[in-house]
Amino acid sequence: HLFLFALLLLSAALLSTPYHAQILEIPEAWAGIWDLDTIERECGIPVIIDQYSDLDTLCTGEILDVGDEGGFVPECLGTITDTRIDMVCGFSVEAIPGCDVTFSYTLDLTRDGDSVSGTGITEIIYEGICFVENECYEEEISGTRIAPEPEDCTNVAAPAASWGALKARF
Repeated sequence: HLFLFALLLLSAALLSTPYHAQILEIPEAWAGIWDLDTIERECGIPVIIDQYSDLDTLCTGEILDVGDEGGFVPECLGTITDTRIDMVCGFSVEAIPGCDVTFSYTLDLTRDGDSVSGTGITEIIYEGICFVENECYEEEISGTRIAPEPEDCTNVAAPAASWGALKARF
């Protein structure tokens, strides 16, 4: 089903309807190198479908980059404070004539010193004649800051699968 979803998104690259954009900057309190663990499940089903660890570097003042999914750049609404990240990112697209797809990712993280925990929810809603079922995935995220912000953050990139880049995992 994920392959079909990717094909639907790629076929509709020029028809994207963005959410309202908002610039979300990383505050100094979140800066550093984080070792993050994520457990992924289908919404409402307790069986683990994926589990992974990532290192992610966050730099003071950088824009929280949501990356792109299949040529689309989701846009975000939310807030980042010294102790919380609460945001929703998404886009809508007519994937094929008669089939509209809405992608959204909700992130709710709490930082306590050098520890972080929270959840992420990915929802893919198909409307019309799409031939696929809606999808929903829940992530349990926990981690520890293992190093301070690098002195030179200009050439530091977050790994492609990190929560800092918010690359939705399908």
